[in-house]
Amino acid sequence: EYAAIRTDAQTARLFYAVGNYLAAEEMAASSASLCVCDRFWASTVAYSSVLCDGMEFSDDAFAWPADLPRPDLSVLLDVPLEERARRLRVRKVNVERWEKLLADPHLSSRVTQSFRRINPPLLVVDASQDADGVYETV
Repeated sequence: EYAAIRTDAQTARLFYAVGNYLAAEEMAASSASLCVCDRFWASTVAYSSVLCDGMEFSDDAFAWPADLPRPDLSVLLDVPLEERARRLRVRKVNVERWEKLLADPHLSSRVTQSFRRINPPLLVVDASQDADGVYETV
């Protein structure tokens, strides 16, 4: 099972970075005029900069790569820690995988700060509201 695989933060970052380039290939091959991605480059960099213990990230690390399509807008769904934990339990997700994220009450603000260092416009949405409210906000 994929969830059982343990990797260090740097290996995980490389895995997600490759995924961005695979998604970019699919976008280039598509005739669609609109593309919505969950966890594209901005997410990879923002979370890596917070979760890669001991690694320093220069401003260059937050620059959007020239060889990846640049979004017109990035949306960050912000959910308070307690609500995030509750939703994970309701969905019966393996909470162990999320322990590091759930254990740090300041993580969310640090991730948001990292997202703000990345070039595309960012819309931060209070996702503690119901799905209809989030949809209307976006």
